[in-house]
Amino acid sequence: MIFFFINILLFLKLLLGTTEGIHFEDDFDISREKRAVLRNLKYRWNESIIYYKIEANFNNKHLIKQALSNIMNNSCLQFEEISENDHDTNKTGFNFYEGGVYKTNLGRKLDFGHFQNISLASKNASYRQIYRWILYALGLDFEHNRPDRNDYVVVHKKHILKKFSDYTVRKDNSEVKTYGLRYDFNSIMSLDEFDYQAYNDTITFERKHHGYTNEISNNEQLAPYDKILLNRYYCTWKCGQQFDCQNGGYQDSQRCDRCKCSDEYEGLYCQHPKVLGKQKCLFTDVNITNMKPDGFNSDLSFGCGFSITSPPGTVIAIEYIFRDDIQPNQAYGETGVAEIKFEKNKFEPGLIISNVNKKGSFYSEDNYVLVRFESKKSIRLRLNVKPIYIDDVKHELTKKIT
Repeated sequence: MIFFFINILLFLKLLLGTTEGIHFEDDFDISREKRAVLRNLKYRWNESIIYYKIEANFNNKHLIKQALSNIMNNSCLQFEEISENDHDTNKTGFNFYEGGVYKTNLGRKLDFGHFQNISLASKNASYRQIYRWILYALGLDFEHNRPDRNDYVVVHKKHILKKFSDYTVRKDNSEVKTYGLRYDFNSIMSLDEFDYQAYNDTITFERKHHGYTNEISNNEQLAPYDKILLNRYYCTWKCGQQFDCQNGGYQDSQRCDRCKCSDEYEGLYCQHPKVLGKQKCLFTDVNITNMKPDGFNSDLSFGCGFSITSPPGTVIAIEYIFRDDIQPNQAYGETGVAEIKFEKNKFEPGLIISNVNKKGSFYSEDNYVLVRFESKKSIRLRLNVKPIYIDDVKHELTKKIT
């Protein structure tokens, strides 16, 4: 831990002055994001298979199966249907029935015997409602119950149906765990502004910022952050080394050395936009399998997204060299910049560099870094990388300080 603090201090002294006073949000999405799920793991489902029963007269039985199938396809969770008459005490899971209201427990809290009730208001319940209450039973709370909800929404409790009031209790940080994911209005667990209203035309969950009202919250599929949250909460145990995926991707619990990406991105960490293809970005992932130095040249205008991975137990020494001189009267970052995510938490903003500083060097905090380019004009950049054992870096940093 001391090493990382020393590392950051040295890099700040060398490079951070180049970004002082600059606001980069227009160039990159570098907002710090948080999301919450139950902290108490006793409410997490640890069964290898979660069994489920469906009341015989339920009309939309196929929608329950469809929602559970979609969750299985996007996580390590496994579900299996059994008969209502199956009383095997070794099986636990969900019991779906028509109860006149939508309700269930948050996380694994069995109601009777070995099953947890999921009450649906109607035998014709919509796909979105079915999906929403399955996720709630798995421990994913509504977005409006996050500790930071007051930054995003106003919950008008007087306007909300009394039978839903128990589901509007804001959690504090001792009850939930964050995974670096933001408040997500596109999540299935985000409600519309008029949901669960006690009186017609009354706002129940008012968005604080006008721009958020344009976001669609009636999603009927898992949003990218829903997938990340499910996998962080349930599937990380399957992979020894953990890492952060980009752009809505999540670590593949079946192939732990890579991420599962959305249709728009590719690369080991979902760092590269697919639309760019391979014409200019001939490769997207640099995997250093030995301790020898490596490097590559690229043009910021190509917009490529790269990953650089070194062997476990190492960090990466990174040197950048801009090949082009800054033009007269060119403002910092006016034509292009590069972002290098070198910290352990890859959800945090990366280091922003441009050709105002011709070159620089620093160490990563773990064995992979992510690089993203953006430019309106051609700016050539050389990146030299070399894996170094952590103990060797500690020795070098100690020498520099003393």
